[in-house]
Amino acid sequence: RDPAMKFFRNYTPSSGHWYFTLKDEKAQVKCAMFRNRNMRIKQIPDNGEKVRLRGKVSLYEGKGEYQVIVEHIESSGFGSDQIAFEKLKQKLFEEGLFSHEKKKPIPDYINNICLITSLNGAVIEDILKTLKRRCPLVEVFVIPAAVQGERAVIEICDAFEKIGRWKHQGLINFDTIILARGGGSIEDLSAFNDETLARTIFSCNIPVISAIGHEVDVSISDLVSDLRAAT
Repeated sequence: RDPAMKFFRNYTPSSGHWYFTLKDEKAQVKCAMFRNRNMRIKQIPDNGEKVRLRGKVSLYEGKGEYQVIVEHIESSGFGSDQIAFEKLKQKLFEEGLFSHEKKKPIPDYINNICLITSLNGAVIEDILKTLKRRCPLVEVFVIPAAVQGERAVIEICDAFEKIGRWKHQGLINFDTIILARGGGSIEDLSAFNDETLARTIFSCNIPVISAIGHEVDVSISDLVSDLRAAT
């Protein structure tokens, strides 16, 4: 019942049961809340929100894992990550970084694309397969960058700096840029809620497409980019 624990939804199957993870700075625990219990909840917690809950510890024998079977859950206020996200979102909105009038149009005809993403994981394969199927004549140049962890913002901003420098030197001018990574918690997506990266995207003179996380995930990078698209 520690109010410092944060709620992160993993998935909800067709059965209607909830499967989620509680996290704090030191630990995490998997939880399940069955439909006959969660259907009574008036306010569903958001990812990253602090919660209080009541439940009992159980052993999931199929995987040999302990989990909490939750009987009741309620909000204990926003987590610090969510509060920081909302504050930055409001600040950049007031400065006009999300303004539709300032968004650059994506060209109707594209010859080349620069993809900024990690070389690990399924995201790069999904995007390359989709591009090959839909527009096989388009050239794709990949700049690898960390998309999570301490180096992520630095490496992504460096990638944008390289693109601008190559254009200035007349080496290559991309028609558009795709910035992408898979889904995750608000902590996993923290690089894409960074103010420095947001301003880097906004100042880029090449149209930027943001493909961050799942459809339900909304990052600052999504809001400041010229177009948001599903990965």
